[in-house]
Amino acid sequence: MAVLSASQLQVITTLIDSAPDSAIRSLDMALASEAGTEGPMALIRDMVSSEAGERRARRMTFAPLAGLCGSSGSDGSSKALPGQTLALLWRALKTDLPDQVSLAVATSLHADEEEGAEVYDALCAAAATGLRKPEGTSYAGAATALEKSAPGAAAEVANFLDLAPLSREAMSKLTDWVSRMTDERAAAIRLAYRDASAISPDAGPRLLEVLASRLDEPWLVLRLIGAIHEKPTDRFLHGSELREVCERILDDIDRRVDEFTAFDPQGGVSAGNTAATNLIRAVAEIAELEETVDLRKDGPWGGRIIKQKGLFTKKAEALLKRIEDVVNAALPVKPSKYGKGLRGAPTFERAPDPVAVARAEAMLTFLEKSRGPAQTGGFASLRAKVIERLDDRMDHYVNDVLDNLRGDEPDEPQRASEFLEIAAGLIGLYRDEMAAQIVRRRAAA
Repeated sequence: MAVLSASQLQVITTLIDSAPDSAIRSLDMALASEAGTEGPMALIRDMVSSEAGERRARRMTFAPLAGLCGSSGSDGSSKALPGQTLALLWRALKTDLPDQVSLAVATSLHADEEEGAEVYDALCAAAATGLRKPEGTSYAGAATALEKSAPGAAAEVANFLDLAPLSREAMSKLTDWVSRMTDERAAAIRLAYRDASAISPDAGPRLLEVLASRLDEPWLVLRLIGAIHEKPTDRFLHGSELREVCERILDDIDRRVDEFTAFDPQGGVSAGNTAATNLIRAVAEIAELEETVDLRKDGPWGGRIIKQKGLFTKKAEALLKRIEDVVNAALPVKPSKYGKGLRGAPTFERAPDPVAVARAEAMLTFLEKSRGPAQTGGFASLRAKVIERLDDRMDHYVNDVLDNLRGDEPDEPQRASEFLEIAAGLIGLYRDEMAAQIVRRRAAA
């Protein structure tokens, strides 16, 4: 029977250690069917299964920190801790408290995060203590690595670990808190914030950072701030301990507005999606700020919001006004008399231009995705007019190409068919796929 050499085992161990949680879970599920296997495959299966169990326990133990580590905070919407934080802490805990770690692994098999909170919180407390006094302990390597990632990171991680019990309890209520605020929920939020502030003066904002990191829409943490301080002015928040939490959202708006105004349609559908996503998020963040905070024109944030809104509205309107020209470049036409005024007749003198098509795809993707923010952003009327003109232009274009193909002597039938498929694709982007399929069925008929 073949066996793995020491070097092979080391390679496999290294790969398992460095794999992300999602990869370990997938691999564990895939290898579970190898229950009767013996030899190297059985060994690998057991190694992966053991790692999956530890990852599950680690995830539950450090759940209050998980959303802050690595890429989760990279969009600037919440504070970010070094990406290797959880792995470093877990390794130190396994050396320092192996029995408690084993208990956490066993607990994670049959208890959810709330039921096993006492076990997990004890490990968080031990890790916080270890990071504050790491000299000569198993936490020395973790503290050094964290400090190399960011000066002061070890102390910051320890501060977040102090909040683990409060954070864990608040996280269990978070969905209710941000979905619909009631007097009872507002009182619970204020109590949680007060309890956190009792730990240290800056622990309240730190609790909100944890909760923001757990939200798919981190700016909704503003609703919690609105419960703590009812409709505070921007000047008040600017001078309070919550300034950093709010300004991180304002900075995220700035970044998204900058990326949106730099939108290059040459990137095709992906670029259009990115532009629309940045616009949607910026509008949502601004709307939440306006709902939660009393923004004054002469306040520290009111003028900044006005400027941000002006920038994205101006850019959105400029894009909408360019759409017809961009579509004309992708579906070229030549002027011809048709009733009142002029409308373009399709021309097939040249093959489709892939660059022009990509630009049209980007612009029409943006057009469709901008439906939501158009009303809030103040360009809904312009958007509706652009769509009305575009509908008329595309319908005429499709009918004209079909008429050409049905003729006794069609003009460039191969190119005409190619342009018709491009038109169908563009229609699918800003209307829906059903409309595109109708065009394709008409062409096939």
